[in-house]
Amino acid sequence: MEYTELAWLMLKKHHSIDDICRQTGFHRDLVERMADDLEKQQAVKKAERAVELAALRMERGCPMCATGYANVTTTCFPPYSNADEFTDRPVDFFMRATCSNWKCPMRTLQPMPDEYTAVEYFKKGLSWVPVEGYVRLTPLGQQYVFHELVQQGLSTDDLKALGFDAEVVDRQFLIRDLDRMVYEGVDTELMCPNCGRKGEYRNAVNPATHRKTSWDCWWRVGCPSCKTRLKHAFPTQQEAKTAWENGQLDQQPEETR
Repeated sequence: MEYTELAWLMLKKHHSIDDICRQTGFHRDLVERMADDLEKQQAVKKAERAVELAALRMERGCPMCATGYANVTTTCFPPYSNADEFTDRPVDFFMRATCSNWKCPMRTLQPMPDEYTAVEYFKKGLSWVPVEGYVRLTPLGQQYVFHELVQQGLSTDDLKALGFDAEVVDRQFLIRDLDRMVYEGVDTELMCPNCGRKGEYRNAVNPATHRKTSWDCWWRVGCPSCKTRLKHAFPTQQEAKTAWENGQLDQQPEETR
């Protein structure tokens, strides 16, 4: 590497002028002129970037945060059942616009056939409520977009509001929770047969003494998340646990005391 290139590199890495002079053998006046030139170049680039960002914000500014702009990305996938509606060629990709400000959640949820449409939806704030939902998507496309939205953090209520089948949404989230529990090695004891979350023991009235104090109560299992519970109480925790984990919510106790 030549000494001139070394000097420019050290200036870009913010080395001191004395250090550059010592490493390259250049006179201090020469290094100072190089530093001034570099500062002017960086100022010009910064101004050009500011103008470019201002133009982007004016052309495709974010309606939510007012600081970012639409950043369009392409995903290879054929989501539309009728590709000829948008183009004379088979659609093998769709566009998604997200805000360049990483703190802003604004994005287009509906797959777009081209960049212009994605930007227009983004600018008008239609990203959260697609005009026609996912009716145009093929079943495979619906499944693909569904998992994309789940990864983005949408809840079950959000997905149902977008038009996805409520039963399918609940089943997919249950499968996801079960897979996560198996993968993470979570204890499946007292797992709720309805939502997959952990249940809890609850004191129940002893039919013989009509009390539910800790030393003579019966036991029932319930889920604090979805409010599912055993219909009947059992004399021991083990019996209640067995009925709960087997999904026999209506099972009655075999004995009384």
